[in-house]
Amino acid sequence: MRYFTLLYLLCFAVLLGCEDSVTDSGGIVITDEAKAFADSYWKYSDTTRVNLPNFQNQPFCDYLTYEYWAATVFGSDGDPLETFDNYEGTIEEWEALPWSISGGEEKKWYLPPDGFTHMLTPDEKDDNYYEMIGKYHQFAPGWSDYEEDDTTSWMVNLEISPLRAQYIAMIGLED
Repeated sequence: MRYFTLLYLLCFAVLLGCEDSVTDSGGIVITDEAKAFADSYWKYSDTTRVNLPNFQNQPFCDYLTYEYWAATVFGSDGDPLETFDNYEGTIEEWEALPWSISGGEEKKWYLPPDGFTHMLTPDEKDDNYYEMIGKYHQFAPGWSDYEEDDTTSWMVNLEISPLRAQYIAMIGLED
C-alpha cells in the first residue's frame, strides 16, 4: 500500500510540474495591459476599411489585407506570373474561408507555404493568439506602424516596427 501511495504522490508531483511549464509558456506573460496594447495597435481585420489598397507601395491596413493580397497576387507558388493558383474571390469571401479543411477549399491552398505557417482565430483571442502576433513575422502587417517597401514579393519586411518591439518586450519575447 505504501508503494502505491508513493507512486501516486510522485505522479501527482510530475503532473503539477508539467502543468506549470505549460501555463508559463517559457517566460511569456500575456498581461491585461499587453492585451490592451495589442488590441489597440494590431488588427486582424480593420472593418473601417472602405477600399483595399492598390498594393503599389502602399501599406496594408491590417493582417487580413496582407494575407488576401498574398493569395490573390502570388498564390501558393509565390510567383505573381503564374496565376493558376491565385485566389479569385472577394476579401469578404476570403475572410470566411477556413484555414484548413480536408477535401475542400481552404486558405492554406492559396498561400505560399513557407511564409504562412500559423493560423490565427480572431474570435478566440487566447494567450497563444497574443503570443503569435508578436513572435512571428507572418503577422507583422497587422501592426499599425508596419511599413512595407517591397510589394514585388509576398515576404514581409523583417524589420520589427517600434510598436511590435514594444509589445515583444511587454510579453517577454525579447532576447
